[in-house]
Amino acid sequence: KEGKLYYLEKKDSCEIVIDNKYYGFFAYPLDGKIRFGYLRRINPNTGTYNLFAREVIAFKEGEPAVTSYREDKPAKFYPEKVRFFIKTPTDMIAIPEKRKDLERLLADIAPDIASFFKQIDFKIKEEASLLQLIQYLNALSKK
Repeated sequence: KEGKLYYLEKKDSCEIVIDNKYYGFFAYPLDGKIRFGYLRRINPNTGTYNLFAREVIAFKEGEPAVTSYREDKPAKFYPEKVRFFIKTPTDMIAIPEKRKDLERLLADIAPDIASFFKQIDFKIKEEASLLQLIQYLNALSKK
């Protein structure tokens, strides 16, 4: 920032703001392992349940042309697919690829979750649908 280098200690309570986006440091499940890293908070931090996104920029090495008829492929940075997570009071849940799997994960929290999904035409890969889900879960937790 302004030509100065700042050090940020990695702990659970750490939260930073970059370009009006809030990032927190968490342990989260990914591909059967527990990973540590910064996740972007999507909804306001006002409820029991929060939605987070894992945004990663990956690097792909360049490739030289195999023959003179082909062109070299330059090295490039590209965004990986965004993964979403729900922070509960006790755990961090990775949003699965299929809606049925998500229904199974949330059955203890909201037994009538299947009817909610049908009411809003839920799309598991859309941030707007996931925000509606978080609002629903937070409304249930206030009852």
